[in-house]
Amino acid sequence: MVDLLETFSVDYTKKTGLTQIPNVDYFIPTPQNLVIIEAKNADLGKGFIQLAVELIALDRWIDKITAV
Repeated sequence: MVDLLETFSVDYTKKTGLTQIPNVDYFIPTPQNLVIIEAKNADLGKGFIQLAVELIALDRWIDKITAV
């Protein structure tokens, strides 16, 4: 995963004891926990890649914290 993140230069601003999670622009706590992550690249194609990688990282982080 780290190699994949380095390939796409995804920035992480928050670290936890488990792993790193992406910079979340908006978090709306609901039963489904709505998260919005903004892809900030000017190029639309790279922006979607960045968004996909950040969502995958967030999904893996959520799986780890809910398994505890």
